[in-house]
Amino acid sequence: MLKTGDYIQVLQLTDIKELAVEHVKVTKVSIIDGAVSVEDPLSGFTYIVTKRNVIGKVVKVITAFSQEWEHVFYESKDRRWLLKTLKKNLDLYKNTDYSNQRQIVSEIERRLSKVKEETR
Repeated sequence: MLKTGDYIQVLQLTDIKELAVEHVKVTKVSIIDGAVSVEDPLSGFTYIVTKRNVIGKVVKVITAFSQEWEHVFYESKDRRWLLKTLKKNLDLYKNTDYSNQRQIVSEIERRLSKVKEETR
């Protein structure tokens, strides 16, 4: 059962008609039809998701570069994928108008430089 404060994964249709998986925070659950009011933690935007578009509940968040993250991630050892993904996200978030855009970009740049250091 979902409750306020849970983080969930939802399917959303993008502006260019592609499906995207988003991680959002539950702000309210309808007992009538199961629809979920959610907030995007990056942008702060709130919207309603139908019950059928909820695909999972996030049970644990592991902070990047924490000791636990290093243990889990180092098992896969795919640094090229991580660098590519960080660069793609950096380009994406540099072109947003989020109120916390500078903070997001700064964090991605920090992570990118840390991965580059480790690959030397």
